[in-house]
Amino acid sequence: MVNAVERIMGRRQINQIINNEGILISLERKPKLSTAGGGWKWGTGFTLPPQQVALIPFKRRMTQFLINTELGNLPDLPYVLLGRWNLNIEKDDTFTWQGDEFTVATIDFKTEIRVAAQVDYSG
Repeated sequence: MVNAVERIMGRRQINQIINNEGILISLERKPKLSTAGGGWKWGTGFTLPPQQVALIPFKRRMTQFLINTELGNLPDLPYVLLGRWNLNIEKDDTFTWQGDEFTVATIDFKTEIRVAAQVDYSG
C-alpha cells in the first residue's frame, strides 16, 4: 500500500508524462476460450473505448536492434506503454498506432500510481 502523498505525487508525474507525450489508442481484446482437447483458441474480439497513454521506445545501449533470422534481419523494437493507474489493459491486447500494429507482451501494475506494459511492434 502506498501512502497518500506518494500516490498523489506519483499520479501527478504520470499524468504530466501522458499529457505531454500521450496518444489515444483503442485496445482490441480477444478472449482465450478452452477447447475440448485441452487447448485454447481465440474467441470473438471486441474493441475498448479510446484511452490516452504514452508510447515510449525502449532504448538500451546494449540492445540488439536487429535479430538475424532465416529470412534476413528483422527489427526488434520493443516499446513501453505507460498508462494511468486505472488503464484497462490485458496481456495479448493489440492496438494500431500510425498504421503499425502492437501487441501487449507483459504488464507491470503499480496499481495505485501507474501501469507500464511492454508492447511488441508487429509492423
